[in-house]
Amino acid sequence: HLYSFYKICEDEKVDAMLHVGDVVDGEKVYRGQEYELFLHGADAQRDYTVKNYPSISGVKTYMISGNHDASFWSVSGYNVVQAICNAREDLVFLGDNYANYIVNTIKIALMHGEGGVAYARSYKLQKIIEQIAPENKPHILLLGHFHVQDIQPMYRNVLGIQTPCFQAQTPYLARKGLYPELGGWIVEFGMNEKGITDYILEPKPFYVPIKKDY
Repeated sequence: HLYSFYKICEDEKVDAMLHVGDVVDGEKVYRGQEYELFLHGADAQRDYTVKNYPSISGVKTYMISGNHDASFWSVSGYNVVQAICNAREDLVFLGDNYANYIVNTIKIALMHGEGGVAYARSYKLQKIIEQIAPENKPHILLLGHFHVQDIQPMYRNVLGIQTPCFQAQTPYLARKGLYPELGGWIVEFGMNEKGITDYILEPKPFYVPIKKDY
């Protein structure tokens, strides 16, 4: 589905692709995860991603790392997302867990959350926006990690978007009673020196997962 989404974005002539973390699945993020993987070790997951991650001619993908990526850092100090980006000219590493991508006067924050989905899916996105210091507020916040989507339209003057994912339901998620929402967003906005003047959000959902696509 990630390949299909990139093809849609290519047809729509997007300017940039943004990835909010968990580029690879890592190892030992939870007990028994190693038995769900088809590639083991940082080098194998890095090489597979470098070879297979989709691209759009003339368009860069800007990435942060997430907690699954950080599983390699926690045991060996190896930043797998940075290594992936170093091997591809079209992939740009912005940082770990949180970083800003600037478009003229507009600050877009990429954030990878933590913990599980709250009792209401909007809760964590709302609380994160509430706790950002006024001087650090982005114009747009993209929040990953939770595998379900939500929108907070201009809350504290921040356009909050909780992103879906491109990973089918794993045995771990099935045990937790959690079903991921597959897809991505195309975000189009106007701007001036004061900020966003208008925006259009286009969800691109994929309703039928590819079996064992994780």
